[in-house]
Amino acid sequence: MSRWILRVVTAALAAVPAALSADPVTVSLSPRPIEKAEAAALAEALQTDYSALLESTPSLSGYAALAGVQRPYFARVDVGAKSPLVVLMGWTATGSKRELCLWVDLNDDRRFAADERVKTTPGGRTVLLGPVERKRPDGTPAAFFVAVTQAYEVKAVPTTLRQGTAVFAGKPVRLAVFDADHNGDCSDMDLGAGGGDLLLVDGNGDGSWRGAAGSQSSDAEREILPLAPLVQMPDGELYRPEVRPDGTEIVLRPWEGSRGGLRLECEKVALDLASEHGPLYLQGRKGILSLPAGRYQVRRLVVSDPGRNGYWRVPIGFEQGRAPRIRIEEGQIATLQCGPPFRTLFDVAEVTGRIS
Repeated sequence: MSRWILRVVTAALAAVPAALSADPVTVSLSPRPIEKAEAAALAEALQTDYSALLESTPSLSGYAALAGVQRPYFARVDVGAKSPLVVLMGWTATGSKRELCLWVDLNDDRRFAADERVKTTPGGRTVLLGPVERKRPDGTPAAFFVAVTQAYEVKAVPTTLRQGTAVFAGKPVRLAVFDADHNGDCSDMDLGAGGGDLLLVDGNGDGSWRGAAGSQSSDAEREILPLAPLVQMPDGELYRPEVRPDGTEIVLRPWEGSRGGLRLECEKVALDLASEHGPLYLQGRKGILSLPAGRYQVRRLVVSDPGRNGYWRVPIGFEQGRAPRIRIEEGQIATLQCGPPFRTLFDVAEVTGRIS
């Protein structure tokens, strides 16, 4: 891969695209069960919420480590119920072979049974268990899947979401909200620290939710987004989402305010920005992307350019404290220079398989 350059240049230009004048978009949402395939994708967007750090002693009331488990660690995972989901992690040994194992107390009986062991493999897929039912503090039932990733992260995925259809630029788009933090309120905003609910946008109309925003495995087309103060819809415009706490309705109000522009020099760019408006995930093509005036930090981006065999797609992350900063001023255009982002350093000879 060649050296790539990422710079931000500001020019005093006035050709900033104006926001389209539009009425608010109101969508009624109805509950729908989540399928296991969806749950695996949604689990990637959820944070691992341990309400207590892993503890090396079984200080949780009534729990004891399994016999033969070395260096046991316990954790509590908040699922919005009266009792947390309790996890045991430790090493087992068979002869000279040692293996890291994990158990989840699925039935809340204060014990870890042999059939509650979760088997994962490095590089393997997320393991889904359940659905599991617990009681919320108010006595209502709470059901969720338990997802265990290959990195032994344990996440609780609710079994329902609320879904509806809106029209953007003349095209019907499936939307859904998702109570990611299990508190029965679907309107929790992510203001930048994480922990809010999720907004799902089926932008390509394929019937699935593609890619968790901000995740390492997602590509440039992200459809699982945090419920943030500003969201981009498939028409390219920014909206302020307002969700009823019970999840029965979402109103998307077009964003109005001073704007500037960001000139993109690659064919396609996906931006993960931190801003005074909260987290902002944007899709853009070569040209000028309209943005609210303000200060931004580029947390991650995915650049795509056409090549001989289709599009090259390169995700770019940054070390903590070294992410580029952008200042968008009203009526001005900043240029995000990230090119040429890549070139091939080798060709593969298809017949012999040799690399030259």
